[in-house]
Amino acid sequence: MSNRNEIEIDLMASLAGHGLLAVAKNLRQIEDEYPEYFALIAKLLGMERGDAAALARVDRTYKELELEDARMTALGWPKLVVLSDYLSFSNRQQLLELAEKATAKELARILNQQPAGTKPVVFYFSDAQFDVLERAILAHGGARRRRPQDGLSGKEEALVKALLPPTDRVVVPPAKKS
Repeated sequence: MSNRNEIEIDLMASLAGHGLLAVAKNLRQIEDEYPEYFALIAKLLGMERGDAAALARVDRTYKELELEDARMTALGWPKLVVLSDYLSFSNRQQLLELAEKATAKELARILNQQPAGTKPVVFYFSDAQFDVLERAILAHGGARRRRPQDGLSGKEEALVKALLPPTDRVVVPPAKKS
């Protein structure tokens, strides 16, 4: 039997019947010790590679912070993944208490400092495309910030105004910051 087959069999046997935290721990160990097999093992488990990497990251984060398994299990996978990018020794109690009260979506919104009732949109423009966008924003009420590297302010409202036909233009209130 090849080394690869042995690893696959050992992995599947060790994960059989275990919970989320055991899977996360095993994935972290595999990522650390056998990174060349990580994608294959994720596939064997029926997971996307990114999801497997997120689980490994969760175990790495929570192991370092010495958190109780019962508390982590109670939070669940979606909240653990969201928290893993923000937790530290100094803020762990506060963030865990927040996670216990909020849904995973609310937690992500709060930690990303996204205002309530808004939806993030990401665009990737060429320089020429960005010039067109910038001119449209400036022409419809947006403004340059003091320092050029800080970009534009009022982008969202100006862009909505620019997209509406002249007869449909209404005052769009700015998004509330929470």
